[in-house]
Amino acid sequence: MSHSWTRAQLLSRGKALAWRVHSPTSRAFPPVTNFHETRWLTMQSNPAGIAPPIVVVDDDPDAREMLSEYLAFCGFAVHQAQDGCEAIDVAERVRPAVMLIDLMMPRMDGWEATRRLKTSAGTREITIVAVSACTHPGDQERARRVGCDEFVCKPVDLESLALLVSRLLARKPSGGAEIM
Repeated sequence: MSHSWTRAQLLSRGKALAWRVHSPTSRAFPPVTNFHETRWLTMQSNPAGIAPPIVVVDDDPDAREMLSEYLAFCGFAVHQAQDGCEAIDVAERVRPAVMLIDLMMPRMDGWEATRRLKTSAGTREITIVAVSACTHPGDQERARRVGCDEFVCKPVDLESLALLVSRLLARKPSGGAEIM
């Protein structure tokens, strides 16, 4: 059974870019059965209607883009970083409510970036979700010790991840970190 998924992006007033993904598999993109719940939770987490900022950190450009596109589709204001050093820079500039971070990256890995973010006064309140293929015994506990608030194993179920982010945002008193 072939499925397709269409994504449109407004480039500027009167101009748009659209593309269609065809898949011979049963799912081109995970079905968004809880899309309305995700959008509702996103809106509830910030009643002012401003999309809460989140950061996706992954050295794999395809994984980073897939997560970012899906989360933007769900209503989040998504920023990206390709390694731990860039993640710290983006976090200090954007002050995201939630950061999704891969643990195994070049230059600075997610372990060290998380440790630094959680020990800095300006970024310690960011909710950090480790999104990693690390499946060695003890990885989840180690991630919590360095400061990760949640742990999600790859491959990622996009719908479940979006719901997790929405629920994490709903727990924050102001719907996210302070926007500067």
